[in-house]
Amino acid sequence: MDEMTHDDDNQPATRGELRAAVQQLDQKLDASVHRLAKEIVKSQADVAEIKANMATKGDVQRIMSAIESFAGKAQTYDRASAVHGQSLTELQVQVKDHEGRIKNLESDRS
Repeated sequence: MDEMTHDDDNQPATRGELRAAVQQLDQKLDASVHRLAKEIVKSQADVAEIKANMATKGDVQRIMSAIESFAGKAQTYDRASAVHGQSLTELQVQVKDHEGRIKNLESDRS
């Protein structure tokens, strides 16, 4: 608004000075609106990308269900593995017992 000042501050601005000041403000306003419009479009694109990539409650629920299912299967396998280990130990004891009895029977024949 420097254009509106006269040598004498008490003098009113001329129409030309007012038009120049309004035009200058209009240009500044247009530049600000244009910059804001660009930022809004960019923000909307960012929000759309976030929405596209964001996990929904349904996604999280499906993942949790899969994890729970896998954990249940792992526990079942762990129990079965322990039972199989115990069975193998018992069978090894029986095999050694049978081997001993077979050796005794074979030595009795000789």
